[in-house]
Amino acid sequence: EISQFYSQNINNYDDKIKIIVIGKAKTGKSLLISKLIDKNSTVSCEYAPTTGLDIRKTNISIDGLNVKLEVMDTNESIVNSKIIRTYYQVCNGCMIVTEDFDKDYEFIEKQVEIMHSISSEPNIMILVNNRSKDVNSTASVSEINNLVRKYYISNKVKSDLSKFNRDDDVEFKSFVKKMIIKKNLNDSNWKSKEGIKTTELFEEVKLKLKINSENNF
Repeated sequence: EISQFYSQNINNYDDKIKIIVIGKAKTGKSLLISKLIDKNSTVSCEYAPTTGLDIRKTNISIDGLNVKLEVMDTNESIVNSKIIRTYYQVCNGCMIVTEDFDKDYEFIEKQVEIMHSISSEPNIMILVNNRSKDVNSTASVSEINNLVRKYYISNKVKSDLSKFNRDDDVEFKSFVKKMIIKKNLNDSNWKSKEGIKTTELFEEVKLKLKINSENNF
């Protein structure tokens, strides 16, 4: 089952980014997506479990670039099915939401490895730990950190999604920038420019997109 939610003014944009949000049940995925879609969202209540795939769309401004976001909310059965590979292939990035490293480590590791098995240049990934309290130093936290380093995952630790604001969140903006850069640079350019700061690469890509947008006007 696929449902869609559209915000206003989504047809005027400089670039489009697709994000898939995964995680085990009741980890706060739908709350996070609500706050991504509606910058004024104050929702903090519990959501009913997502059934099938829920697609939501909105626009967001990143350093003067108008970006259309298409965010895919999944339930655990979708993630554990074979079709998840197709969704990973069509998306530019993946947000992995967890509330407990101990319980979710094997799930996270499996999905990260699936993404890397699909392509040598897999999705940009960010790990969102939906906790307002400090994380205890457990074995699983250490394993997660090793996984983050091994697969170059952006690690947004100790995030309280009830206070999340997409327009003020530095990690989220950096996540979107990386997806835009990777999408608009071919693999050889992406690899050859790894040492250049994200800000410089983003300005290069933004200029290219703005020129293309003016030429198509």
